[in-house]
Amino acid sequence: MTIKQWLVSGGVVALLSGCGATPYQPAPNEVMAPVRFLGLGSPLMCKDGKVYRLDTVANTNVVNVPVGQRISFGASIRSEGYNVVYTCGAWLGFVPEAGRSYVANSGLASTGRCFTELVREDAAKDTGVSVEPSIRPSVCAAPVAAAAAAPAPK
Repeated sequence: MTIKQWLVSGGVVALLSGCGATPYQPAPNEVMAPVRFLGLGSPLMCKDGKVYRLDTVANTNVVNVPVGQRISFGASIRSEGYNVVYTCGAWLGFVPEAGRSYVANSGLASTGRCFTELVREDAAKDTGVSVEPSIRPSVCAAPVAAAAAAPAPK
């Protein structure tokens, strides 16, 4: 491999890794909904075709997402071991609602595929959660590319 190929490859990996994903900065007075993130990887959001990193709130596992419009939510997962680096990302689309809170999980299934799942918190249910009715496939094309690789989880 030539130096040019190495540099191009390195640039593509950095671009796809989510390293370039900027943290989401809500607009002043923008209403947000909390998502308790229990999964592997780094939580990401795609809004208006742009991928954002979601930083946790005050050293918790909670991230905030904007309400009132469809977003894509997912995680960029990176696993290393035995000289192998495995990266993947799984995404879903949903419409967060003001006054609701959510629980998200992501990980690697036994089939070797990534997954992301999300439910809404619901104190009226025995389990404390209920199905989120707005979940649909991700409509944002950017998440697939942005989550191809990411820094290893802390």
